[in-house]
Order: sequence, then C-alpha cells, then structure tokens
Amino acid sequence: MNRWLVIGLGNPGHQYVLTRHNVGFFVVDRLVARLGARHAGSFSTFELWSSVRPEGEIYLMKPTTFMNLSGHALEDFCDLCSVPMNQTLVVFDDVDLRLGTLRLRSSGSGGGHRGMNHIIEVLASKDIPRMRLGIDGPGRLDQALRDYVLETFDADEMDLLERVIDRSVQAVETWLREDFGRVMGKFNGPVSSDLGDKKPKLEKVSDEKGKINGEKPGTDPI
Repeated sequence: MNRWLVIGLGNPGHQYVLTRHNVGFFVVDRLVARLGARHAGSFSTFELWSSVRPEGEIYLMKPTTFMNLSGHALEDFCDLCSVPMNQTLVVFDDVDLRLGTLRLRSSGSGGGHRGMNHIIEVLASKDIPRMRLGIDGPGRLDQALRDYVLETFDADEMDLLERVIDRSVQAVETWLREDFGRVMGKFNGPVSSDLGDKKPKLEKVSDEKGKINGEKPGTDPI
C-alpha cells in the first residue's frame, strides 16, 4: 500500500497549545478531523494518527521532542515505517512570511527554523518537501523573536489563521493526488479573503503527550 506522512512541527505541553510556533500542530489537528484519522499510538518521540484512503495510508505525526529536536521524531518514525521522502511533508511556521501566506517547496535549507534545521541535520538531506505558514514577525523592535513565537495569536488574527489552516489542509489533500509542482502552483501565496459560510475553530486533538508541562535537559521550544 502506498504511504504518506505529514509531520507538523510544534511543542508539546498545554502552555504551548495556541502559540504561533505551533501552527504545524494546528494543521495536523485539522487533518485528523478532516480525514477521520485514528490514533495509532504514543511513541517515545511522537504521537501518530493514521487514515486509509483511496490514495493509500496517510500518517499524521506530532513530535513530542520540543522544537529543536524534531529530527529525532522523524528518524524514529523512519525506523518503524518506510515512507518515501517525496511522500513526506513537514509543516511549520515562518516569521518571514505574512500571516495568511502559504509556501510549499520540495527542498532547500531550513531557513533559520530550528525544527526544520534539525530534521535536515539528522536525515543529512535538504530534499525534504515542506509547507510553511506565515506568522508575521515581531511587531515591536524591542520584542525578542523567542518571546514572539511563543505568544498566542491575537484575537483579530484568528479569522486569517483559520483560513490559512483550512487552505493548508486543502493543499495536503491535493498533494495526495497530484504532482508536487502542481500543488505549489495552486497553493503558494496568500489565502483568499472569502471566509465562506463556515469557520472551523482551532481545536487540539487529545493525546497523552499533551500533558507534558516542562522541558527536559537539552530541549528548547524554539
């Protein structure tokens, strides 16, 4: 059976649930709901869900390593299950893109994102498809980047955030059926201003690792 993997980057723990740095988790949560995925297990470095569709078996993963060690989660998954790298998609935030902007690429550097950088380092390859969601940068010159990405989104940002998460899910569903280049052509750029009739709300998928409240030595939420 054909296999696909979507890994959303973020930090475990209730204090990080709705922070800007966790948009990768938001996308996985929405995919779990959209695909009717079942919880496939709690592993030492990740939580996993799976769904069987006409395209094949789709795995959805959230690392529980904290952001700076995300590569260990993907490495451990690869030891358990074989998924082609071109059928693996890493989803994460980008402070250099405006909120509401989606950017897919088939390869490249981590762009300064420590989670993606660690994945590239551990797998010794830059040929890893990724999808970045813009979260804007700090609005004040005196605000540290670390503080900014670990803040929750403002209330007036939520509508746009919801739209880009929904657009991300549409991009993933299209990626399961079409060439990655075509997906980039269709979805790269800002989302439409049309909200439609329904606005799905952010909702965290329940998992045991979400009960973690503190970092372990060597971990870093950015």
